[in-house]
Amino acid sequence: MAHKEEPRETSDVRPADAGRFAAALLLSIAAVCLITYGYLHALGGADSTVSRGAMPPEPRLEADENRPVESAALNRRWDELLGSYGWVDRKRGVVRIPIERAMAIYAERRGGARR
Repeated sequence: MAHKEEPRETSDVRPADAGRFAAALLLSIAAVCLITYGYLHALGGADSTVSRGAMPPEPRLEADENRPVESAALNRRWDELLGSYGWVDRKRGVVRIPIERAMAIYAERRGGARR
């Protein structure tokens, strides 16, 4: 039984071509870095539009670190909403239930299986 040779690539990549590709890639990366640096420098630096410590305009989505009272009040409000019964939309008959009860109902309907 004669051994049949599989078709294969008969030539390799020439080192000169690989070197030219690597040089072109490095020059492209350097050019992009220089263009980006020049653009940021022309704008006056990366953080010239916002001074350090300045607050963004209203509405701010996160509470100020210096005012923990707001954060505590927000946490109490969420705890109250997540732990109580209440109407979401009385006209449509939509209610909210405590999160613990909702998880128990979900587990019962899924056969007690946890993922």
